[in-house]
Amino acid sequence: MIHAAERALVVVADDDIIVRMLAEECLGELGFSVLVVGNGQEAVDACMERNPDLVVLDVMMPVMDGMDACREIRNMPGNEYLPILMMTALDDVAAIDSAFKAGASEYTMKPVNWHVEGHRLRNMISSAASRREVDLTRREWERTFDAVDDIVIILDLDLRVIQSNAAAKRAISIEGFSLAGHLCSEIHGCNAEKCGHCPLSKAIETGEHQQAKRFDGCRSGSYLVSAHPVRDESGALSRIVYMAKDITLQERLREEVLRSKKLSALGTLSGGLAHDFNNLLQVIIGNADIATLDLEPDSEPFDCITEIRGAAVRGREIIDQLMTIARGGEDGRRIVVSLNIMLTELFSMMKRTFPSSIKLEMETEPHLDLTLVNKVQFEQVIMNLAINARHAMPDGGLLKFTTKNITLDEFSCESFPGLEPGRYICLSVADTGCGMDENTREHMYEPFFTTKKTGEGSGLGLASAYGVVQRHGGSIVCESAPGKGTRFDIYLPACDVGATPAPPDGTINSESSSR
Repeated sequence: MIHAAERALVVVADDDIIVRMLAEECLGELGFSVLVVGNGQEAVDACMERNPDLVVLDVMMPVMDGMDACREIRNMPGNEYLPILMMTALDDVAAIDSAFKAGASEYTMKPVNWHVEGHRLRNMISSAASRREVDLTRREWERTFDAVDDIVIILDLDLRVIQSNAAAKRAISIEGFSLAGHLCSEIHGCNAEKCGHCPLSKAIETGEHQQAKRFDGCRSGSYLVSAHPVRDESGALSRIVYMAKDITLQERLREEVLRSKKLSALGTLSGGLAHDFNNLLQVIIGNADIATLDLEPDSEPFDCITEIRGAAVRGREIIDQLMTIARGGEDGRRIVVSLNIMLTELFSMMKRTFPSSIKLEMETEPHLDLTLVNKVQFEQVIMNLAINARHAMPDGGLLKFTTKNITLDEFSCESFPGLEPGRYICLSVADTGCGMDENTREHMYEPFFTTKKTGEGSGLGLASAYGVVQRHGGSIVCESAPGKGTRFDIYLPACDVGATPAPPDGTINSESSSR
């Protein structure tokens, strides 16, 4: 604390009364407010009570010497900038060194010319105030710098880190690794000294702001990175500010929107073809039925026509799935159901039909909320996921179903395209199978896309499941990696106990359900 400039408070501690009298008189004439004490302990007490602008301590004093007093005063909260002048009659280099180690700001020899020393004291107070102001400004800047959520790194023209904010340190969390002093290429794990198409290099070459979208090697996700040149007072380029904004979520949402549009277009096209194709299959099935009327059941022609009819029936089933994808909002009658009950019924059937090498587990929320669904379609969604899991575990494994209530807030909804804040039911279907790579995950909801062998699947199971969940106002999320299994999480809006089924057109009465 600095008092009025012309009356700065100085505490002078010396066991010699003559020194104290001279200091009080001379410094008073120079405009200081002076408090004189006879030992180090009194100086410490005075600092605690009066909060002086400067302290003068004799080295040799009774009760507490100047060295100990200096340490005590310097360690007081708020005294890191307090100027402390040590004085002694001994010209001892070791004593001078000890004084500075104890926290002294300056050192002077006795006898002291207080008129001359007074100007030195004023400069010490002024310098301490300036240093304090600079440090406070720097700390405020660092707090502001660290408050930015985006990664910010300041580099020199050799792309060596000068300073980085807290977000950068969190993102590049390498134990025992300090960013300062390291090259940008070392931080990002690049082999080259400068990355190709790097906005930093381009900013140095052009002297202009540069921007790019990239995936950073030492961090997962997509980032929008930019480089901002900084010039010195002469206008010469002096450093580069690198900023990286995590756009992983935005990219995922964009991909989800594109996928929805693609599925919508494919569904419309498939729906148009399905109507005509279904009519052709009906002709085949009808004529096959007529042809078998005049044939012996055990004859070869009968078997051939029966096989033709079976193929046509399977084709019609595929058409039905295509129609489900193409219908849009036409989901038929929806009823209020408990997914626990629905899952229990399907679980019993799966236990009878799945191979014994696949272990089935079910973990349900005891008081699971109800939801409004087309029961037939949603049973098909669950079975599609279960059958896919079975195919992913040819040598056996674990298939687990889990239900739970969940409430999504505005922040949580950002991860689930199309969902609004509210109550949801989450159904998880997890297996320990072979898992999927990134390319498979990108295409898994597309109609006719399949990784199964020819004849083992139509590639419509996940596409129809995705469409059904979307039309029910829900979301389906997949987590999978090669060799680590797959988990599908389905989120459906919860509804109140008194909710009534929606009308046949598939719309939901807003007064009868609550999200």
